[in-house]
Amino acid sequence: MNNVWGEGMINRPEVSIICCTSNHEPFIREALDSILAQRTNFPIEILAHVNDSTDHTVAIIEEYAKAYPTMIKPLFKSDDRLSKKMDVQQISFESARGKYIALCHGHDSWTDEYKLQRQYDYLEKTKHCVLSVHAGKVVDVEEGKEIAMIAPSKVSRFYQTPELIDGDRVFFALGSMFFRANIVKNRPALFMNVPDTITDYVLILYLSLFGQVHFMRDVMTCSRVARADVITAAMSSNVKNQNFQEVGEWLVQFDE
Repeated sequence: MNNVWGEGMINRPEVSIICCTSNHEPFIREALDSILAQRTNFPIEILAHVNDSTDHTVAIIEEYAKAYPTMIKPLFKSDDRLSKKMDVQQISFESARGKYIALCHGHDSWTDEYKLQRQYDYLEKTKHCVLSVHAGKVVDVEEGKEIAMIAPSKVSRFYQTPELIDGDRVFFALGSMFFRANIVKNRPALFMNVPDTITDYVLILYLSLFGQVHFMRDVMTCSRVARADVITAAMSSNVKNQNFQEVGEWLVQFDE
């Protein structure tokens, strides 16, 4: 195993990692370092998609891009496609050159250096599977303590669309998602420009239409959140009602 490739191989990445980030100055270095620490026998690229940031996130991304110019490609808001109101997530997908796409947001970090290799090997040999996910822990940014575990099952197993529809919007750890890139290159309009609160839920359902989703019980990602934000969201009936309404309205169209 290695994660050092010749220049020719880097120009043909097998996996594109999309790192969407905004105001993640305290965490973005660890996120990028955890990606760069991955041990694989295939080349990767990192697409760092920076949304509006008022801290030093942009400067840090530029620093890493300068250090790894052939591997890290920044996508800033100055991209002309954003002026045309294209779906932000879709811009990243269309920019990806890899056969597979993995997600790692700016507040995530991967905790297993073989994560990418394991998911890559699994999808390579399991042709009916389109999305690989795994368990992840949630850590309070202030205390550094684990406050939740995202794991819908105690064992590794497959999921299909009906179960995912009935599941929670955060059914899987977003930093665990690894999927076939060709499926998301030309998504229908229904699956784009959706409310931010259901973007990843919609993506998971869309992928599930093309094959099975496989969950690995191993914990291989960590996401940092503010405990106060989690508690506020959980207690706010207005937030809950808005989320239910957004999901409900979209699912009616999805069903049709």
